[in-house]
Amino acid sequence: MERFEEIVSGVYLLRAPFSTIWSAVYLVRGEKNVLIDTCTGKELVEGCIIPALAELGLAPGDVDYLVNTHAHGDHAGGNSCFIEHSGCRLASFDTCVDKLRNPLKYNRATRVVYPEYSPKPAEYLPSLEPDLVLHEGDMLGDRLKVYTAPGHDTECLLIHDLPTNTLITGDSLQGFGMLGCDGAGVAFYKDLAGYRSTVEKAAALDPDNIIAGHDFSPVGCLARGKKEVKVFLDNCRQAMAIYDCLVRRLLDAGVTDMAAIARSVLHSIGAEEPPYLFQTMYTVNEHVKEIQAEKA
Repeated sequence: MERFEEIVSGVYLLRAPFSTIWSAVYLVRGEKNVLIDTCTGKELVEGCIIPALAELGLAPGDVDYLVNTHAHGDHAGGNSCFIEHSGCRLASFDTCVDKLRNPLKYNRATRVVYPEYSPKPAEYLPSLEPDLVLHEGDMLGDRLKVYTAPGHDTECLLIHDLPTNTLITGDSLQGFGMLGCDGAGVAFYKDLAGYRSTVEKAAALDPDNIIAGHDFSPVGCLARGKKEVKVFLDNCRQAMAIYDCLVRRLLDAGVTDMAAIARSVLHSIGAEEPPYLFQTMYTVNEHVKEIQAEKA
């Protein structure tokens, strides 16, 4: 059985199974207990998260707040079920409120950009109304401070645990991305300028530790201590620089088809092509747009 692992004092990580990989669920214990993310849905909430809480002597009702690092289904899919079990208050950053209210709208919007290379949109996703809306620099409970972290998506967060100086990052920082059939093969972002600013914001916060939302190549999900944090952030910067270089070469060679650019980038870095190419295409298109804007 998967268990919550205490990474630093009062901050726990649960590696909840998700397809062939895992997705992070975090627990922060303090004057107010905060659950961060709920993986994919009812099965994981009831079969993994609630039993893992019980291993710590906690019932769902002992959780005061639920908040999401972002609204993607592998991080927020279990929200409704967990709230039903716990009665906890749902906190949401202001950029995430509409996505929780209208999740199906945004699920479809992501997939219609590259329909040939995307899975089918979801048929139903529950709508939720947040109890508490957070803004830049707000505190949640007695130890967590929240910051907007655009890039991977518009609503992403950096959640700063002040007593341990640890950043909980979800998918906001990705190194070279998730590999294999469930990853993009590259760092997946929809906004290159936003992602770049998020990497530098994380660096400016000068954390002692980072806990990410999945295992990201090549450093995994944890950075412990200043040296490892620097390596993690440098990997994020290096990935962007490498993609930029590869995309420029392809554009200079006259390659304009987005799928062809995506496949070439994956081949160049030795990454397996995923079953659905849409995430890779989002990332390389951000570089294409930036390069074309420079030349305009």
